Amino acid sequence: MSTPDAHTLDHIRHMFEYSDAGMGALVWRHGRYRGELAGTPMGKSEEWRVRLDGTSYSCAKIIWFLETGEWPEGRIRYIDRDRDHLQFSNLEEAARKEGPGR
Repeated sequence: MSTPDAHTLDHIRHMFEYSDAGMGALVWRHGRYRGELAGTPMGKSEEWRVRLDGTSYSCAKIIWFLETGEWPEGRIRYIDRDRDHLQFSNLEEAARKEGPGR
């Protein structure tokens, strides 16, 4: 997925907040789900994803963006390989040349 445009990034910043408590979480800031956990494990990989305005986003990428101010260019890797562990300290931007298992 390419980098969302500036309007979408502002909307993401407005709609979500990051909580570093426990295993880390993405939380809805507004709307009917305000204060609730955002996202659900999806697909074979069970990666946490959230839908916003009809588009599915990786929760890890949103957390990366909220913490760094930059949308990640490549994949986000879970340092301990646990996709439920969404603490920012457990996330790193994977090099583009690396395969899915690295």
